[in-house]
Amino acid sequence: MPPSAFVAVASCLAALAHGYANPGACSGACNVHDPALVRRQSDGKYFRFSTGNKISYASSSSIQGPWTVLGSVLPSGSSINLAGKDDLWAPDVSLVNGVYHVYYSVSTFGSQSSAIGLATSSTMDLNSWTDHGSTGIQSSSSKPYNAIDGNLFNDGGTYYMNFGSFWHDIYQAPMNSAATTVTSSSYNIAYNPSGTHAVEGAFMYKPASGQEYKIKVCRSTSATGNFVDASGVACTNGGGTVVLESHGTVYGPGGQGVFTDPSLGPILYYHYVDTTIGYADGQKRFGWNKIDFSSGWPVVNCFEQVQREEDGVGLPEAGCILPSARPIHTSTTFILATLNIEELHRLNVMRYLSLEQYMQKEILAIPAHIAILKRTLGPYSRAIATPDEYDGVCIPFSLVLY
Repeated sequence: MPPSAFVAVASCLAALAHGYANPGACSGACNVHDPALVRRQSDGKYFRFSTGNKISYASSSSIQGPWTVLGSVLPSGSSINLAGKDDLWAPDVSLVNGVYHVYYSVSTFGSQSSAIGLATSSTMDLNSWTDHGSTGIQSSSSKPYNAIDGNLFNDGGTYYMNFGSFWHDIYQAPMNSAATTVTSSSYNIAYNPSGTHAVEGAFMYKPASGQEYKIKVCRSTSATGNFVDASGVACTNGGGTVVLESHGTVYGPGGQGVFTDPSLGPILYYHYVDTTIGYADGQKRFGWNKIDFSSGWPVVNCFEQVQREEDGVGLPEAGCILPSARPIHTSTTFILATLNIEELHRLNVMRYLSLEQYMQKEILAIPAHIAILKRTLGPYSRAIATPDEYDGVCIPFSLVLY
């Protein structure tokens, strides 16, 4: 099958109970809303843009931080003459022909009087940004869409702008070769027909050859449409496979993007609420996780090969839990990393009750991993893990959920 493009959206639907890895470490200025991430080619420094302060931006030597706030992209606001020109939203950043483009939204809450603007810089240094005003993507009450939450996608040198929020949800418009202005009419690529049509914050990425937010994905072999989810449901008919949603103290992840880190590989980044801190916009946190496309779909990575000093057994990263599934028959393979194990241990069956789910579980696993599975297993009604083979380093297990 040809390489697929993936469109991820933040959906305001009630979340099901799933398990995910917790966000990666972040230090310094980590309170953000609608993050956008890029790495400067000249020196490898990371730049992160976000809603507020006329597009606030920060820099760091790594994705983990420490993040240092630099200031505003457009300290005088936008030249677009709409309400909201001094309160810019939802930035998106791309490198186009050697120039860094930051696309931003001009609007007010609940209004369709909106536009997507553009600022550019060759260095991303403070006070180096030039405002180009509107890209030509604008909306009013006569349009079926809302022109906010722009995301530029480069399909082999052909540029498309994905955008939209509520109304008829996500649209796409072709852009010129400089990615500065729209060249033709937009068309719908994702739509939730139920309720208030609560979908926004699109982000499209092409891998190399509740009433809270969650991050969903649809994929297509073409950048321009026919996106479907993992069940084959069209994204224009309510489709969407969940990639990440609320779990533990992580609430309402959204405003997402995908970034290819030179050492970590594909990264899903987003904002989220840490329920131990607070729910206000100014308290939203910057989150990121490694994602894996080997299955054909983006999956938030859970298990890392992290050695525990006392016994050399690989453990999952802190807060990591197995991805869970909808209550249907399915089969997924997970890798439980093990080190310094010379022979297979005798397999045992253990029963226990999950205090959170009040469900009986059956787990068949190597004893060294039983405690891990008990602590990290998602909300399954029943699960059995069986070893496939042993290669001297890692033991793959097939986890059958039913």
